Amino acid sequence: MTAGVTATADGGAGEPSRPKRKQKKGRKGPPEWTHLPIYYGVRGMGAVMQVAGIEPTMRAMRGIGGVFGGLPFNRKRFDRAVDNIRWCFPDWDEARARRYALEAYR
Repeated sequence: MTAGVTATADGGAGEPSRPKRKQKKGRKGPPEWTHLPIYYGVRGMGAVMQVAGIEPTMRAMRGIGGVFGGLPFNRKRFDRAVDNIRWCFPDWDEARARRYALEAYR
């Protein structure tokens, strides 16, 4: 597949455009009954972070981000991050792109 080129305001050629992704219809999220418990869970985590201080909070968030990045339900977003990195750095191999994509969650 060849990528097109976007035009700039002065009529010149700009950056190569990226291939378009298909959007899924009927996007689903968590069931409605889970919204309130999720909200209070996030608020509770925020309160703990405010009390704990910056360094412990940063360590915890890096750990949580590293775990979250590799979870199965985050696979689509993670794969998109890998695709973006591979597009920006075409000379990088798959393992390096995956390592940096996971690092972005930390």
